[in-house]
Amino acid sequence: MIFKPKQLSREGLEPGALAEDKRKCRRFGPCGVGERALYLNSFYIDRCFYVTLSSVRRVFKRVAMSRGGFTGRGVFASIPYLVVEYDGGRRKQCNFKREEDVDRLLEYFARVRPDIPRLSEEGERRMAEKARREAARYLKELSPQAQRAREELEKARARLEENPPLQPAGPGRPSQADQRPEQPGLQVGGPDHRGPGGGGAGLRRVGLAP
Repeated sequence: MIFKPKQLSREGLEPGALAEDKRKCRRFGPCGVGERALYLNSFYIDRCFYVTLSSVRRVFKRVAMSRGGFTGRGVFASIPYLVVEYDGGRRKQCNFKREEDVDRLLEYFARVRPDIPRLSEEGERRMAEKARREAARYLKELSPQAQRAREELEKARARLEENPPLQPAGPGRPSQADQRPEQPGLQVGGPDHRGPGGGGAGLRRVGLAP
């Protein structure tokens, strides 16, 4: 390490740990992501500041427009920045030459520290509002269809309750035909109930004399 990065966060690293962490950090344009710290640039010098990862509260991209884009004079250009919020409200803004370097840094940062937000508070509010509008539009478009589907399901369930399907007979379970009640007033006679004529005389009216 040619020079020691300047500590920005209240929490710092020991010189030996700092040198090792910066040497192994992943570099993205003028900044870098280490295992214990985020290394940030000044306008002229790369990775000359550091903020410990435990101090970072939010990191996100901001894109500004060059002066020519606002006035209509000169060449239009967008200027990408990496913004780091730490220690309960302090902020460091780092300029990049290429926007894709900011995107790659944030993509890598999402893997190593997924718990740290990668949108500004305003960006989070816009995303929440967009999600709310999309949900409202989705419900508005599908509500009539969902209601019709629900009504059809309710009708089908009511028909099944009124006319349950026949249960097949099985071991230990008689068929529904076997469970039909006998007609009142009739009794099937056995051999002891046969009349003199036999045959159909075996059926007698219950309650009548033989």
